[in-house]
Amino acid sequence: MGALSNIIAFDFHKFKTEVIPAFFEGEESNLIRKEIEIQNDTRMSGDAVLTLKNLKSIMKLFNADLTTCKYEKEFACDGVNVYKTQYKFDRPNENCWTYEDLSCIFENIIIRYCSKYFLSIGKTYSLNLIQSNNIATQNLIDKWGGIKDGYNGGFIWNHGGGGYAEGISGWLDNNEIKELYQNFHSVRLESDRLKSNGDILRSIKEILEICSEENLGVLYGNDLSIDLEPHFQYCLILKLNKLDKNYFSRYPVFETEIIRNCRW
Repeated sequence: MGALSNIIAFDFHKFKTEVIPAFFEGEESNLIRKEIEIQNDTRMSGDAVLTLKNLKSIMKLFNADLTTCKYEKEFACDGVNVYKTQYKFDRPNENCWTYEDLSCIFENIIIRYCSKYFLSIGKTYSLNLIQSNNIATQNLIDKWGGIKDGYNGGFIWNHGGGGYAEGISGWLDNNEIKELYQNFHSVRLESDRLKSNGDILRSIKEILEICSEENLGVLYGNDLSIDLEPHFQYCLILKLNKLDKNYFSRYPVFETEIIRNCRW
């Protein structure tokens, strides 16, 4: 058991100009409404109908790039009020939705509409396994892994909905990726607990190379909401081709093509 660490190269420009504005627009945004429809059409028996009513009010708690939240993960919302809760699962009344509902929609939308390439590096749980003596480079690694200055790297979206550490931890934009790739010679593996460590370092470097060449951003997370056909193996970089299958899955579905094999 355990959460699989995944890396996704994604269209950061689309994320910045279409996805982020959609969330600030609220539940009436076409992008948000479509994802809510998908989630409700594929919900499990017994799951509540998702609405995200009053989303625009919740979004006032977030900063402009959606990496921090005033209430962190402890909020709930109904059609009228926003609540600061004691725990992230708390629902002050039966009409409330919570942080967990929002993180699900956020993760699915980014992956569904912005994903380009996929890489799994195994059950590493975090990006702490790579380190750099270069301070600027280490700051980028920390931000990518979601641990820079608390939640400022994007760790606010790491929900643990399946038990532990699931969801998006952090991301880097296209310019940060180029800087990290240019200085990747200073990056080393901190841990030797995995037999495939050499493969991991090589595969991370190569997906950063692709991002740098194609002007993409990159995100990191565990057990991300994505269905792949065929299923992935560690340290293979996969090109993602979106499939439309009448929402048989609540997750984004992609047909994959191996473009780089980083397994020695």
